[in-house]
Amino acid sequence: MTASDHLGEQRALLTALYRTHVALGSCYALVDFPDHANVGDSAIWLGELAMLRQVTARDPCYVSTWHDFDLDAFRDACPDGVLFLHGGGNLGDIWPHHQRFREDILANVRDRPVVQLPQSIHFRVPAQVDRFAALVADHPDFVLYVRDTRSLAFACEHLACPSHLAPDSAYALGEQSRDAAQCDVLMLMRTDDERQGYTLPSADLATVVDWLE
Repeated sequence: MTASDHLGEQRALLTALYRTHVALGSCYALVDFPDHANVGDSAIWLGELAMLRQVTARDPCYVSTWHDFDLDAFRDACPDGVLFLHGGGNLGDIWPHHQRFREDILANVRDRPVVQLPQSIHFRVPAQVDRFAALVADHPDFVLYVRDTRSLAFACEHLACPSHLAPDSAYALGEQSRDAAQCDVLMLMRTDDERQGYTLPSADLATVVDWLE
């Protein structure tokens, strides 16, 4: 399978996912805009918009960051549409402001479907798991998508909601043009709280960067 074939396969899976929740002309909201330096999250957001525009042929009726969401403005702009939560890697207690926002949405937006687009789950404190699980169980129509098998296993064990494995929405962007390589080996390694505890062989011949820098 070529890279192009793989991208096409992932895009097809994403198209089916989004069509489960919206159709041509559907009103919808997309919240938790990634107003921060992680360009991976920006790619995910652009993929989400690409998918939603492809399926609905319209822009979101309402968009917000985690810190400027206005419940009344949301209801005025989107009286009956699905609320989509931006995907990525902030479901859990590593990035508490995003998680508090997600929990506030579940507590206060109960008159419509809430769909969590593909996420990875990272909890370190059991009490925080219990808090989120209670809000999920109490919501009348919450659907969760995750982008890795570990997160799916966690969701199936702890969360009483439909949970599905799905591609990262950045795949919706398809093939991207590339500039000429500027180094022989490039290692993209996180330096924040999402960095995993692993040891790599010598990186003497590599250029090591974090896209947060």
